[in-house]
Amino acid sequence: MNLKIIAIYTCFSIVLGIIAGIPFGFWMAHDEEIIDSPIYYSLNYMTGFMVSFFVYYFLFKVRMERPILHTVIVGVLSYVLAALALYVVAGVFSPDLFLFVDSLLMVFTIGLARHTCEARGEFGVRI
Repeated sequence: MNLKIIAIYTCFSIVLGIIAGIPFGFWMAHDEEIIDSPIYYSLNYMTGFMVSFFVYYFLFKVRMERPILHTVIVGVLSYVLAALALYVVAGVFSPDLFLFVDSLLMVFTIGLARHTCEARGEFGVRI
């Protein structure tokens, strides 16, 4: 297991996730009632999906042993660190439904990124 790859891609995932979430924070700050809107959550999850897809796609392009294990570790670490940061900053626990939806999204995103990388012939081609 390559801990350097795990650390780098976990940092990429967290930083890109924060950058992608900034507009949603501004949107929520201007209209506090938007948090009850399903459109807000749909757009938020679509953005998270895009960020995760790109991180996992570029992770699958790296030549390594057990790429699925590395990717799952990066995904779980990213989620745990994000949930911990949310608790430390805002004092909010992630509800169980969000954990379930995020887990489904992570599994789907990992599978799609792997399939796309294999279909393009770029699976494990760079170091």
